[in-house]
Amino acid sequence: MSASCVAEGAARGHRSADVRAATPNGVSSSSTGMVSMTAQLELGHNDAVKYVLLLCDDERMSPSMEEIAVDPAHRAYAAELERRGASVGGARLRPVAQATTVRVRDGETLISDGPFAETKDFIGGIDIIECADLDDAIAIAARHPYASLGCVEVRPVWE
Repeated sequence: MSASCVAEGAARGHRSADVRAATPNGVSSSSTGMVSMTAQLELGHNDAVKYVLLLCDDERMSPSMEEIAVDPAHRAYAAELERRGASVGGARLRPVAQATTVRVRDGETLISDGPFAETKDFIGGIDIIECADLDDAIAIAARHPYASLGCVEVRPVWE
């Protein structure tokens, strides 16, 4: 897998798990560890820095939603996010075959099907986290199962 992950457009929806469970503090989270932004605001993460984790994988080996829901590594990652109170949100993206790329050149809108780049690593999803600093974000990213299968790119959010 390449060390750099290439973004691709996927504006037609996501493959986010619909399996929801109540956490001890009453916040609703999915089996992928995603907690609503409203819940995070209620938890009071005022001094934290937001990061987006771009979850890159090789779609030819990408697990199904059902496999992710029962996978011990994904469950452990979700539990770690919950323990840290770090999750702001996230989504799993549909395959790149369903992507549409939009470019505007000289006032003309150009639309093409599929991803904008030919590569075997694609963004399969995102997690938005809040944590103290880049070191915390890297520690969280290293726990994501995709860090072992593809790569996780960590980017700070402009605020």
